[in-house]
Amino acid sequence: TGDWLLVWSVLLAHTAHGCPDKCLCHTASKTADCKNRGFTEVPARLPPEIQILQLQNNRIWRINQNAFTATPLLKILDLSNNSLSSVAPGAFQKLRYLQVLNLTRNSIHYVENKTFSFLPHLKELDLSSNSIIRLPETFGNGTGNITLLSVKHNKLQKMERILLESLPNLKVVLFKDNPWQCNCNIFSLKLWLESFLYRGGISDGIICSAPGIRKGKDLLKVPYELFGACPARAARLALAGGPEQRGPLRHG
Repeated sequence: TGDWLLVWSVLLAHTAHGCPDKCLCHTASKTADCKNRGFTEVPARLPPEIQILQLQNNRIWRINQNAFTATPLLKILDLSNNSLSSVAPGAFQKLRYLQVLNLTRNSIHYVENKTFSFLPHLKELDLSSNSIIRLPETFGNGTGNITLLSVKHNKLQKMERILLESLPNLKVVLFKDNPWQCNCNIFSLKLWLESFLYRGGISDGIICSAPGIRKGKDLLKVPYELFGACPARAARLALAGGPEQRGPLRHG
């Protein structure tokens, strides 16, 4: 009977309650293995008790609002190497227990405000190897427990200090391989990074891409006096002739 039980338990592991056809569901480890299966969206009918969902190496291009309503206990979600170009705010909001979210190697261009709202246990957020050109001022309500944030290998020229300050438990932040513009706008990020490292934080640093004289230089080693203050928006508008003085020129 021992052998029979073993066969039975293996069968159960592969055909657990509500497992999608192309996935393997392992009851003992509470894992649904759906990687490399050609999915274009998050599969339906996932077992509600799973805690680890592996969706890497598919062709998922969007995440519906209710994609994860049936799997509220997820702790680890791997969506790496898919075709996501954007993520709707609230797409992950049912995942109150989520701790690790891997979105690497997608085609994400923007991250909207509050995209990751209501993920109070989120600790690791990996957004590396996308095409992100802009990050919001906040990832969302209740994201203050993030300890690791990676934005390396993207197209970021700047990053809001207010976003980093909204993550008080951050221990590791990875910035490598972005076209950082080391002009007056990055001054507050330099101040934040110095303070973060002084408090024992870990970072791979920010290497300037522009302007030309700072290309390849470590932001932390660029002296403060080289930055200067950013001109106020009003002054810039005045220089440009102000919105009310410009004619209705439209460039297509």
